[in-house]
Amino acid sequence: MNSSSDSGKHLYNVSTTSQVALEVKMAHELLERPVGVIVMEAGTFLLVAVIAFLGNALICLAMYRNRSLRRVTNIFVLSLAISDMCMACFCMPVSIGILMRGKWVYSQSSVCEFQAFFIYVLAGVSLYTMAVTAANRYYKVVKPRRYPQLFTMKLTVAIIVTVWVLIGSLIGVLMGIKWLRVKYESAKASCVMFADLGTKPLTYAYQVFAFLVFFIIPSTFITRCYRQVFKAVRRHEENIAKTLKNRSFVGSADEVKMTKTLFLVVLAFASCWSPVIAYEMILISSNMFGFLDRLPRQIHLVWLYFGTLSSAVNAFIYGAMNRAFRREFIAIFTCNKRTQITPFSGTVTTLTNMVR
Repeated sequence: MNSSSDSGKHLYNVSTTSQVALEVKMAHELLERPVGVIVMEAGTFLLVAVIAFLGNALICLAMYRNRSLRRVTNIFVLSLAISDMCMACFCMPVSIGILMRGKWVYSQSSVCEFQAFFIYVLAGVSLYTMAVTAANRYYKVVKPRRYPQLFTMKLTVAIIVTVWVLIGSLIGVLMGIKWLRVKYESAKASCVMFADLGTKPLTYAYQVFAFLVFFIIPSTFITRCYRQVFKAVRRHEENIAKTLKNRSFVGSADEVKMTKTLFLVVLAFASCWSPVIAYEMILISSNMFGFLDRLPRQIHLVWLYFGTLSSAVNAFIYGAMNRAFRREFIAIFTCNKRTQITPFSGTVTTLTNMVR
């Protein structure tokens, strides 16, 4: 009896009647989709996965080929690219198989744990990498005198490795002690994690804590950093004539452009994840007020499609906004052996000494 219960909880760990009813309803709808819907849903998600993998592989290849791209700031770009490429390799294929077949098609329950683990780890790594990148931009533009001591190449690599190890270890430990459990949800065509600390008060307390640590704190930090950065840039632009005569404000126009590019990456990430957060709020409300089973299946797919879409957009942003990356992308596509790019050969006008 206990063995059967544990087995059932492993992939379908749902605790309320409404959740059980929803899972049965969504599983049936997923299985009974018309061929056209299957092609559209699976094909679209497959396209996102391919673009995410190839786009981020292109970023990694560009940095491998071109030494001038291997600067401190671009180490954060590389970390984001690796995170997004891992999402395309480790998480998306599982959901592609489900969308194609209309059901859970994997015999091993460890596949579910594997997918859920990487979804949450990679999302956390991406957000905290952007937070550290925001700090990098803050010190580069607002407090440039402290930048060389705080962001050496070795220290930057150590920071990135620490972010990966801490988030991966934290989620791994929480899964190990069963505070985080995994279940498959047909509505999302994916495996998800949920908190289970034994009692409702403890579980709710953990959910609030997780929301603060994995969303509110890094998001607030990113917002504050970029607000200060763009205030400094605006002050500089308003006093450009004085700046040209008195170089007390150190900087480079290219660094301002790089800051805007990285901020655009943050906006793209936020734009993709905002529907996911809105969906979670709708899910909580519908569960509280009893209309959970009335939500169409397509609403639930917002979680999957928008949560992974952010992994596919960064290469386009760098290609459009960053001249050095764009030139190297073109060199790769035209099969040139290597493009030597002189680091920021433009005239230094504002934030000098900012390129490493």
